[in-house]
Amino acid sequence: MALVSSDTLQKNIPIQVRHLTRNIGLAFVLVVGLAACATGPKNPMTAEQIKSLDIEVVAVSVLAGTPISWGDGEAAFAASKGCEKPDSDAAGAGDSYNMAAAEKPKNGCDYDALVESPEAIAFMNARIVSILDKAFRDQVQPAFQGTAPARVEVEVTHLHIVSGGQAVLIGGNHILRATLNVVDLATGKTIASNPEMFSIAGYGAGGFLSLIIEATSNDPVERLSAGYAVAAQKWIKAEK
Repeated sequence: MALVSSDTLQKNIPIQVRHLTRNIGLAFVLVVGLAACATGPKNPMTAEQIKSLDIEVVAVSVLAGTPISWGDGEAAFAASKGCEKPDSDAAGAGDSYNMAAAEKPKNGCDYDALVESPEAIAFMNARIVSILDKAFRDQVQPAFQGTAPARVEVEVTHLHIVSGGQAVLIGGNHILRATLNVVDLATGKTIASNPEMFSIAGYGAGGFLSLIIEATSNDPVERLSAGYAVAAQKWIKAEK
């Protein structure tokens, strides 16, 4: 059997495929580059205060009334109730009979009413809190092991996850916004606060490439939470 060198294989790969592979690589770099973003005021703590921080407590919450756009979170809640979202795309345009049939609730449930219920909101908020809490315990707490006990508070104020349909048509980015507070446990006073921190991840171009990137990436809420935790750690440490 004749052996073929990697150079020969590369030359024989259609140029369109090579370009797609290169573009996917560039897109992944873009995703990573956008994952951690910190804006807002500078950390007012002194270098000595930062060095002595011992983050003993992580408190994550979702501000009441926070706009949450998370299709997969809604679907997960509905599935836990045995409800499936109607597939309105199954009917062709102009086919009023099939459109009416497709829009009927499946399994006798009203999907839209279900995912907008207080129980659904509480379900999604709990999942967001759990994911963010883990990101902070994994990435932020170990970086601050000083002698001055402190609590880090994270209050989510906005979450938007781009749907698969939007990714194909126009692209877009997932985004998480949350207020970050550092509280001195000895005095109960907030010693540093940043209400403008956010994390952004995803894709901008749209089209098939966006679907490839999303399909091969981890959960977008996990990506956003990890990015926010990285940004928070750098901000608390007063790193650029």
